[in-house]
Amino acid sequence: MCGRFVQNSISYETRTQLGSDYGQFEFEGLGEVFPSQSLDLLLWKNHSLQQQTAQWGKAVEGLARPVINARLETLYEKPLFRGVQPALVVANAWVEWRQEVGGKRAFQFRSDNLLSMAAVVWQDAAATQQFAIVTCRANSAVRPYHHRMPLLLSSENIEAWRYWALIEQSSKPCPLTVSEFVSTASRLKDDRQQNLF
Repeated sequence: MCGRFVQNSISYETRTQLGSDYGQFEFEGLGEVFPSQSLDLLLWKNHSLQQQTAQWGKAVEGLARPVINARLETLYEKPLFRGVQPALVVANAWVEWRQEVGGKRAFQFRSDNLLSMAAVVWQDAAATQQFAIVTCRANSAVRPYHHRMPLLLSSENIEAWRYWALIEQSSKPCPLTVSEFVSTASRLKDDRQQNLF
């Protein structure tokens, strides 16, 4: 699951990050990012990546909280995700919580490279565009902390994701660095995580 991530000011060069030349993009960065915030992501349009602003979380009638994650295993089957477009969210790290003696403790997950997290965007001309981060089963580095993680895009799966092909979670684990996370914001609620999909 991904209920918080960090996006600092980023210069994102797709050839370095994804092994494909879709250009270079600059992200101003919000620091710690919470559900319901709007931020820039990358969306495929006319066979190229374009930077676009969207709100994290899809409001769904009957649900108290927005849907912020989409499970890879059921993404292609759920009616809620029909008509979405593939996108990617660029981040420096994502955050997970683990229950420990004395309460929950936050950990951040980083890579030597920037993180390219798979996302889906609902296109609605009458409203703010909304997105959810695609999650998959946790790999061996993340499993001691949480059973889910964002689907990380790389040169191995970016083309399949671009063309909305059914992709499998990479069996090759991405090298991650795990450290304790200290929030820089006053909003310390992690209860926006949805475990519906």
